Amino acid sequence: MAKDLKQLARTALALQAEVEIFHIQPTFPENKAFKKFSSETTLKQLAANSGLKEVSYKLITTRADNDFYRGAEQHRIEEDPDMLCVITRKKG
Repeated sequence: MAKDLKQLARTALALQAEVEIFHIQPTFPENKAFKKFSSETTLKQLAANSGLKEVSYKLITTRADNDFYRGAEQHRIEEDPDMLCVITRKKG
């Protein structure tokens, strides 16, 4: 994620944009890794490494259908961002 954020930071800095990382997690099955995630420490480190002043974080919980698109649409409606960038990862 740090490499992706560095690339995004160039655009964000040029546009004087805020950067918020949001993650969509399903309600079921429960993912214990999210409970261990220390967003404050990680975000400060990500911001410093990318040259951004600040990076915020939001965890979006979807229904049990695990629908990424519904979670992204929920975020878009609630937060009304000017731009949305998606970083994908291979699972497995």
